Amino acid sequence: MRLGGDIIAKTNSKLSDSLNEVSVVEYGETLKTRDLVGKTFTINSIRGVTTTYGDSHVGDIELDGTHQEAWLSGVILAKQINEVLLGEGNLPATVTLVRDQEINGEPFRFIQG
Repeated sequence: MRLGGDIIAKTNSKLSDSLNEVSVVEYGETLKTRDLVGKTFTINSIRGVTTTYGDSHVGDIELDGTHQEAWLSGVILAKQINEVLLGEGNLPATVTLVRDQEINGEPFRFIQG
């Protein structure tokens, strides 16, 4: 069964090229949470996303003077995001991402940057 997406992409390569260009130019590759360990950055905004693995967050961050997108994944981060950072007036926020080796699972958490 065809849903039409393949046909549109093939017949409208200009549109496909434009979409690819915008996705690369605006943010580049979305950083993984583990790539941020030990780094201090500013979170400007956060949006919730649903993936095949469940709910997560993607942040619009500023790292080393560059705006980027980054996955902000993990149970502790989700709790910090939902209970603190998404509160009124709490963004932008400068944080440092650390990894707590003494916690099982996804031990990423923010500390004040």
